[in-house]
Amino acid sequence: MRPLATAFILASGAGCGSVSDTTRDASVGDGAGADATTDAAPAPRCDTLKPFGTPLALAALNTSLQELGATLSTDELTIIYSASTELRLATRSSRTNAFGSPAPLAGVDPAGIRHRPSLTADGLSLYLAYQPDGSADANIHMATRASTASAFGSHASVAALNTTNHDRAPFVVANHSALYFVSDRSGTAQFYRSARTSTTFGPASLVTGTNLQTGTQLDSPTLTPDELSLYFSAERPGGAGASDIWVARRTSAVTGFGEPVLVAELSSQFIDVPAWISADDCVLYFSRTSGGTTPIHDLYVASKP
Repeated sequence: MRPLATAFILASGAGCGSVSDTTRDASVGDGAGADATTDAAPAPRCDTLKPFGTPLALAALNTSLQELGATLSTDELTIIYSASTELRLATRSSRTNAFGSPAPLAGVDPAGIRHRPSLTADGLSLYLAYQPDGSADANIHMATRASTASAFGSHASVAALNTTNHDRAPFVVANHSALYFVSDRSGTAQFYRSARTSTTFGPASLVTGTNLQTGTQLDSPTLTPDELSLYFSAERPGGAGASDIWVARRTSAVTGFGEPVLVAELSSQFIDVPAWISADDCVLYFSRTSGGTTPIHDLYVASKP
């Protein structure tokens, strides 16, 4: 199963750099409008009906390690991502600038294989997939902190979400009301959702939709905060390569998703995996592997015009 192979690759940390010579982040502009007497709502920064533009490699973050599974703060000025077995953090002064040099994320111990971080909107809770070593089952863990100026404490298992099978690729809804993840508990990888009440997660249920749980290598559910757009990675008929980025949409958070559609402009002959989507559905961060016998994940960003 490819997601587990990816975990083993993470543990090895071997590789040979970025697959792109692009050296800057995407430029993301803001729009605002007002008349002479009243304030108007800010203009949308993109047309969500248009395709994403050319993906740009995050050159300041990509190395010979496995960079993937990014999560961003709501202002998009801080990124936390996995680099092989550890988590790293980088910041920037504005959304139009490149990220600065990364550093290991303070706290979030114990060590092991830590990947697919997902941050709540308030920046105080961080979910991640954790394996003590490459042979262990992946489980969903969480670390917390008192303020965004503090370091995270040690991560611990979210017992309500974990089974004796692989439970991985967590994605927390921005307001901390639910968590989506991938689990093998039914025998094959499928998407699950668990609602959160106060500090407790309820029973996990299958995410429903038209032909959503079909194909192979289902991985990395990535949702807009309203839970109406679900990006994910999978091998499905009509795809472009080994594993592609798809999106399924719905008009209500209490109904099933529609038929998944290939995000063709972000899907290549290699492994493409979504990581984080902005609340306005304008900017997507994802990872893409290079070719060769040992694929190397690098981080990319793409924006809609």
